[in-house]
Amino acid sequence: MDSSQEIAAKILMEFEESEKPLKEVFQKVCKKRRITDYQTMASIYHYTFETMKYIIAIDFLLQKTLRRDIALQKLPPMVRNVLRIAVFELKFERNPTSLVTDLAVKIVKRNISRRAGDFVNAILHQVDRINLKNLVKNVDWAKRISILTSHPEWFVTKLENVMGREEAEKFLHANNELRIMWLRVNTLKISVENAIRKLEKENIIVEEDRDFPEVLKVVRAEKPVVVSSLHKRSEVFIQDKGSVAVVHALGPEPGDIILDACAAPGMKTTLIAQHMENKGKIIAVDISPRRIQFLKNMVKSAGVKIAYLILGDSAKLKTKNITKILLDAPCSSSGVLRLNPDIKITMTPERVKTLTRFQRILLQNMLEVLEKDGVLVYATCSVLPEEGEEQIETIIERVKLETPQIPGIGGYRSFTCSPLVKRLFPHIHGTSGFFISKILKN
Repeated sequence: MDSSQEIAAKILMEFEESEKPLKEVFQKVCKKRRITDYQTMASIYHYTFETMKYIIAIDFLLQKTLRRDIALQKLPPMVRNVLRIAVFELKFERNPTSLVTDLAVKIVKRNISRRAGDFVNAILHQVDRINLKNLVKNVDWAKRISILTSHPEWFVTKLENVMGREEAEKFLHANNELRIMWLRVNTLKISVENAIRKLEKENIIVEEDRDFPEVLKVVRAEKPVVVSSLHKRSEVFIQDKGSVAVVHALGPEPGDIILDACAAPGMKTTLIAQHMENKGKIIAVDISPRRIQFLKNMVKSAGVKIAYLILGDSAKLKTKNITKILLDAPCSSSGVLRLNPDIKITMTPERVKTLTRFQRILLQNMLEVLEKDGVLVYATCSVLPEEGEEQIETIIERVKLETPQIPGIGGYRSFTCSPLVKRLFPHIHGTSGFFISKILKN
């Protein structure tokens, strides 16, 4: 069987050729190769996603070692991606030079040619001699931090403007650290106490969260949570604490009629139903046929009986008698870079502009749909102000804001709404990055 590094290189190659998320490509390749052993999958996942996490720094190092007339993107895809993985091993994992180089050369010789293998050998020995910090020590702050933390320079500059250098740097470094795994107990199927006992029997040790009673923090696990019996039976879900906070901000109660405007894949929909004790009605809308199928499957497996699924566009939706709306809007996902490092290279200022226009249309329409004195929670898993505070500033004269009763800190300074909204960050709260606001319709 091919090594984990070789399969990871082929996943990165396919990712470059497609417009699909890296996680989706990873799953497709593993399925095609019939890789089911979780230890093997974990190894492939490690090389794929850790390399992507440091891709900007890795490409910078590689380009520095290439002749000026050779562009990294012009190298054969296999050579380029084997080099990337090997550089990750050398510079970020600190693996022995001879082992890393020998395997990379072997992979390239087998897939390309002996000459290509010799080229890889020469490049990796040059990279091994470079000290990245010394290489960028005289570069201006934004570019230096962009390379050292492996984030786009425009993104670093944006965060510097709203957070300040010190806080921005802490956030950017946190994106490259191991994330905390949070679990949400599905109390429609099992109590928190029973879930903890059953998890411990499967050698998954957890701590109860002090903010949300249904949330558990994974302390130690001898196997992936996804292969546990509780996860397979939808008794627990892997769900970020920040995502749970969004639902708590809405405050669903038994008997409510709630619109979940961008519902798929259904993690928040099922938590809303859990808080409603399966009493009331959830109108769950999503525009994507593929994602609505995910939603259907999740609702069914979670034991939710009050969700009515609609394939449609919430930007154009017309309905009545809605007193609570959750709008977890499509966004840049700049708050979940620890989980999806490929966003570092697919996220662009142009894409953010497109998304913010759509968010504004969604927000305006949801305010039209919401009954007077109703509640609308607008949230994004983004750390960019244009997907959070700037959206709220456009409607602040027409609505009342209420501070969500959840953990978090206020919004970015200089915005009128900042004291009344909440933000969560990985380096402060151990969650993904979230913006959460609670809007009351006058």
